[in-house]
Amino acid sequence: MAVEASPQRVVSINICADELLLLLGKPEQIVSISYLSKDDQYSPWADKAADFPINYAGAEEIINQHPDLVLAGEF
Repeated sequence: MAVEASPQRVVSINICADELLLLLGKPEQIVSISYLSKDDQYSPWADKAADFPINYAGAEEIINQHPDLVLAGEF
C-alpha cells in the first residue's frame, strides 16, 4: 500500500478556508492566506494570521507561490 505525502505548500484564498488552515495546518506548510484574515474587523484570528504572508487570490500570484494545495470557497 502506497503512502501519499501530505501537502507541503498550502495556500488559502478564502477567509473561511484560512481559519481551517490556521487551525489544522502546520505553520511550515502555510505559504499564504487571504488578506482579509489579517483584518481584525473581519477575522477573529487576525493575531494568529499576522505571522503569515497574504495573497489577494489572483491566479498568477497563486501560481507563482508553487502550492501543492489551494484551499478555496465555492466560486
